[in-house]
Amino acid sequence: MALVPRPIRSYVARETALGGLVNALFSVAVFLVAFGRHPFIPVWASIPVWGVGHLAFDFAPQSFGVAFMSTLVPGLVARRNLRSGKVPAIEGHSVLPQSLLRRAMLVGTASACLGWACWALLFRLLGMEQIAWLTALVVKATYGAVLGSATIVWTLPMALRRPQTRN
Repeated sequence: MALVPRPIRSYVARETALGGLVNALFSVAVFLVAFGRHPFIPVWASIPVWGVGHLAFDFAPQSFGVAFMSTLVPGLVARRNLRSGKVPAIEGHSVLPQSLLRRAMLVGTASACLGWACWALLFRLLGMEQIAWLTALVVKATYGAVLGSATIVWTLPMALRRPQTRN
């Protein structure tokens, strides 16, 4: 982002910080729905890593949801801010689709595949079959924040680009 003007860098930084927080909270909420505990079961109890509906599998939908929403929502807000003149447009083009929905679908799908594969590989290399509930919660919240922030830093400048006209 070295060639991006300071007001746009500040705008992207604010959106990234907000997006990271929102995605951490979203990840915690989804984790509690998927892996929630009865009040009398200690948080240090373990949950399984492998199998459909277990921790490794859950990284695919989490990755898709976080990346999709981190592309779509800030992109929609950026469009509104561009129209109202609150933020200037960036010149240039992107290799990703110009359509915000298509871009969000592509980024979400790629993130789901890569996120699941990376976490599954890590768990396999570590030989993990179980993980402490509280550890899993912290990992999922941190991953949601980092993935959401990274996605926004990468895709928000694309949403701020002037639409290309076809000749």
